[in-house]
Amino acid sequence: MKKKKGFTLIELLVVVVIIAILAAIALPKYQFVVMKARASEAFTLGKAAYTAQEHYNLIHDEWAMNADELDISFPSVSFNNNNNAQANIVMENFDISMRPKSKEIYVRSRYGNKKQSIDYEIFFKKGSIKCHAWNRIDSIEKSKKLCIALGGKNPTKPYGSGAWTYIEFDL
Repeated sequence: MKKKKGFTLIELLVVVVIIAILAAIALPKYQFVVMKARASEAFTLGKAAYTAQEHYNLIHDEWAMNADELDISFPSVSFNNNNNAQANIVMENFDISMRPKSKEIYVRSRYGNKKQSIDYEIFFKKGSIKCHAWNRIDSIEKSKKLCIALGGKNPTKPYGSGAWTYIEFDL
């Protein structure tokens, strides 16, 4: 009797099924980790912009009207000013708006980004940082997890309707 070399069709199918199951489990976790990393980058750059504005305010007794006036550089961005009411810093996955009159920094995820299902906004204003998150596809739980991952606590009751439910956290 000759020994056969190689694998049977059943053995190959079992391996393919196992790999598919592992991929189905790992992919959603991976996507959330990537989203959390992007939100963390947005939070860090927003906080740095707020700190730079506060530093500018200490020296000049006013907030900078232009992002170029700050002692900070942003990676691969474009700037635009809106009639001196706010300066926008446009990045790949989010925007940072500096509003000198209200003395706040507003970080917003890029709406309509099909790569992400959670949209978020982070507000930096004297004495408080707020995180709003909402989910367009899944349950609101992922939105909660995103703000909590950024250090959120004291959530408000959800408001809004359907998939566009907002939750606000103090950070």
